Amino acid sequence: EDHLGNIWIGTEDGLNRYDRDKEKFTTYRNDPDDPTSLSTNYIRSLYEDRQGVLWVGTYGGGLNKFDQESNKFIRYRHDADNPKSLSHTNVLCILEDRQGRLWIGTDGGLNYFDRQKGEFIHFLHDPKNPKSLSHDSIWRLYEDRSGNLWIASWGGGLNLFDPEKNQAIRYQNDDANPYSLSNNVTRSICEDRDGNLWVGTDGGGLDILNPADKDKNRFLHYKSNRNDPNSLSSNALLSIFRDRSGIIWIGTNFGGINKYNPDRRKFAHYKGQ
Repeated sequence: EDHLGNIWIGTEDGLNRYDRDKEKFTTYRNDPDDPTSLSTNYIRSLYEDRQGVLWVGTYGGGLNKFDQESNKFIRYRHDADNPKSLSHTNVLCILEDRQGRLWIGTDGGLNYFDRQKGEFIHFLHDPKNPKSLSHDSIWRLYEDRSGNLWIASWGGGLNLFDPEKNQAIRYQNDDANPYSLSNNVTRSICEDRDGNLWVGTDGGGLDILNPADKDKNRFLHYKSNRNDPNSLSSNALLSIFRDRSGIIWIGTNFGGINKYNPDRRKFAHYKGQ
């Protein structure tokens, strides 16, 4: 939902804006003959910044900036000949931090976008540098209440990133440590009312990191158990969201939606028929 009350829905066949007052959908798609149209129809991420600008991340078409007054898009793509362009055409997530910096997560690393200069600064995985990002496929960006920037990656686990130092602390699965991250494919991040970090993995279930254990790589694990109806319905998690009442909602792959009540410490399941 944007600052005007419109609902934006990204699909694999274009971008939709729903006007609740008029109960009307407006659809935006790529027009090969119009360079101000959407760059491609596969929408991967949506984000509205503090200025009310809508940013649209696409799969294969880079980043789009939408001007609601003119109904036109400005495109930002990867250009192999321009080191200050977007690092990859697949834009998976977008975040503006409390300092007003716009971060773009792609399949080819993390980007900081300098909106005044129109330039992208890249932060990439370096196999020779253990303090670099653990992986270049960035699936989720999350800023916690302390201003820490957390990064979920596809195959590299979880990263705590310090932009000023250009350094990352990596949290990865370690077979020798049963308290380590359960799976290195991470898709979602959320913070609960107590400041604990909830990390959704694809195959390892749910991992929770207490801020006090941030330097210990020590996670609490929740996994699906067929013999326990109050456990997670699936170990493949897609999304995590905390509502205003503190309830945690978890979207899974083929396991429906899970509702976690912190007071009851049980998972309720909601599945399609």
